[in-house]
Amino acid sequence: MDRDPEARESDSEEYYDICYDLSQTCGLCRFSFEDGESVIVFVDENDEPGCAYLEPQRSTWWFEDQREGIFAAADTYHPMCVDLVAPDIVAFQKMGPDIIAMTGHKPTNQCVPACYTRRRRQWLERTFSDNLSQALCGRLPSDICWNIASYCAKERAVQVVQSLWASSDRAQPGRISMTCQPRTGLWVQYTRFEGNRYIKSFSYTSRGGDEVKLIAKEQTGPLNIFVRHTHLGVLDIITTGNNNKPSFSEEGWYWWTIYPQQMFPFYLGAKFDGIKIRSINISASIFSPPPCAPATRWSAIPSSLIQMPQPPFAPMDKRTGMVQAVDLNKPGTSGYSFCLPSCEAFYKFFAHESGTSLTYSRDLFDRTWWIYVPMKRDERIIEIWMRKCELPYERPRFPEVLHKTLILVTDQGKHVVLGNQFDSKAFSNSKSLPTYKMIAKLPQDRPCRMLYATNFWSSRTWCHFEEIYVSENPESRIFPSISPWSPEIQAFNEPYYYTSAKLDGVSEVTPCLDWNHCDAIVGLLLTYTDRRQASVGQILLDHLGAPQTVTSETMWLGYREAEDSTDSHHPPGRPRIHWVGFTDPTLHSGNARGFVEETGEEDKPDQGDNLTKYMMVPLRGRLDWAISESAYCWSHHDNDEPEDEMRSVLHHNSLSGGAQQLDPVLQPLSFQQCMIREGIEHQTQA
Repeated sequence: MDRDPEARESDSEEYYDICYDLSQTCGLCRFSFEDGESVIVFVDENDEPGCAYLEPQRSTWWFEDQREGIFAAADTYHPMCVDLVAPDIVAFQKMGPDIIAMTGHKPTNQCVPACYTRRRRQWLERTFSDNLSQALCGRLPSDICWNIASYCAKERAVQVVQSLWASSDRAQPGRISMTCQPRTGLWVQYTRFEGNRYIKSFSYTSRGGDEVKLIAKEQTGPLNIFVRHTHLGVLDIITTGNNNKPSFSEEGWYWWTIYPQQMFPFYLGAKFDGIKIRSINISASIFSPPPCAPATRWSAIPSSLIQMPQPPFAPMDKRTGMVQAVDLNKPGTSGYSFCLPSCEAFYKFFAHESGTSLTYSRDLFDRTWWIYVPMKRDERIIEIWMRKCELPYERPRFPEVLHKTLILVTDQGKHVVLGNQFDSKAFSNSKSLPTYKMIAKLPQDRPCRMLYATNFWSSRTWCHFEEIYVSENPESRIFPSISPWSPEIQAFNEPYYYTSAKLDGVSEVTPCLDWNHCDAIVGLLLTYTDRRQASVGQILLDHLGAPQTVTSETMWLGYREAEDSTDSHHPPGRPRIHWVGFTDPTLHSGNARGFVEETGEEDKPDQGDNLTKYMMVPLRGRLDWAISESAYCWSHHDNDEPEDEMRSVLHHNSLSGGAQQLDPVLQPLSFQQCMIREGIEHQTQA
């Protein structure tokens, strides 16, 4: 049943019954649906898994209809893809859970990396072009074949699925269990799917074909077992001894599960989807109960396997749910960006290299703050500090909440706070003022790898530095809390994030557009005459607008109040910048360059809503931009030194002779950055 655009505004039960839980990708080609695209849904006869399907129903897909974190949705297809499938597959009810399990991306609630999607599409287009050229005996030039293939990626994906699924020798999906004992070898057989080599089966003896001996019969010592996964299945399983690691380039389209120092005997369990192995689990006993959570996923293999670090909680960060790796002070780093939800712990951290681009996934944007910290060419992070403070909690059962925040200090005076900030009013009823301690220093002759995992729902982030100079019994020094830096910030009665940038020497201003409303500006990226950069507000590098050259000594910010807004992304009281320019907009009757006009009754001046106001910002001193859950705050100051908390802390530290003794040997360091409620957790890592 097709739905016309006007029906989108309807609240009828029929609309929600049909369109509420549609999957976000086609069950055959696995390409995403576009807004307003017609789709086919196979409706279960008795609304139970495994039953025969009735005649498919037609509907229309809209992104805003999809609920966040859907774990189960109706099987949804492109009509074209269903038409391409062999009639016998549809006629005999094979368009069911099995084929969805073979083509579907796992975990279902997490997005596929953009690099994997590009790699897959390139293979589909290349093989379609090759097949077309071969079918026409080379009568068409290769560039024309490539051009045709660029429009036929979906068709090629369906062709691959159909050829494998209709094969007469295809095994049935199911579970596999193998016992691994001393003097018993193990072989691995492989298959190909969409250009990648996946594990197909296991055996105790050689079967020939594309296979590898995984465990030799003479192997008796402990093994390190590495399993390499994608969202479609298991690419490889590798074993090593001692502290040896497999050699693979780190790419964002696969991840690892690791079982270090596994003793014989052990048991290998796997899930087969009919074409390839979907998942692998290693356990010490076949009678062991399944773990309450799957094995930890790693984006990169840790340097040490003998004493392998482990996060103290299951990583759950809304998107990847794995231990991520980032290299600090890597040559060519142009900046760092991180994501803060409306809680204490960061849950994304990226290092940006000059000349490379990064595409953010849109499922990360809701109710989060994205901060970008540009770095100079020779700027390096030198110290890691920890801030601790106890603040009142809104529920009487938990009178105090312990906040632990990581702070990075660079050799050029930059301080990166990876968490919320609080003004002095927050400590009026607390037990103590914030305490700060320098916990480690980074090596300056090499990059330092940081592993981190987050649990978004419990506001915890675990960090592990593989090689770092650790303070010997670091002493916490208590410093006075920082007072609010402007009358505007004093109005904040909630945690916020403070950014600031000098305005002298700015030659170019690039606005960052709101990822939910592209007519709003959420941050500014400033470029100076010496080509260094700074940022205020929120910055996403793939949501930047057109850069504007500075043409005067004054910058103008046009913003609108939204006191009665019902927009969940912009709560009441949050003004929104819509325009940045360098000419006085009041002299041009509202026709200033870059201004976004809106029409409608709500724009009438007598209603007092969405009236544009202007803030004049002289290009001297500094611009402060604070962000909270319910408000933005901009202010200009003649003093160009930012009033951040670490500036005062480091000053007090130097006056007290605060040089701390460091262990001269590089060693690993783990700790948690978190919000801990008294009575819930009593043991934390330093």
